[in-house]
Amino acid sequence: MNALDLLKQDHDQIRDLFAEAKTYTDMRRLFDSIKNALEVHTHLEETIFYPEYQNHERLKDLVQDAQAQHGLIKELLQDLERTDRNSKTVFRR
Repeated sequence: MNALDLLKQDHDQIRDLFAEAKTYTDMRRLFDSIKNALEVHTHLEETIFYPEYQNHERLKDLVQDAQAQHGLIKELLQDLERTDRNSKTVFRR
């Protein structure tokens, strides 16, 4: 599997985990799964892809936007880490 296929698979897995939140009963386990998947995924993008892509003028803005999104994701994960993960409302909108 090449790196792009791996990232696509990660995106699909994370999307599926969030979809699962609607019916999941073990919120701590779900949160830990989502957090782990996001941490691995963002680490791969930030250490492998973004350094290479930001050298291309056409991709610089996209990389900056993606890095900002990763920052927001990391903040959200920290906020969620401090909440009651056994609550059934953590992932509800």
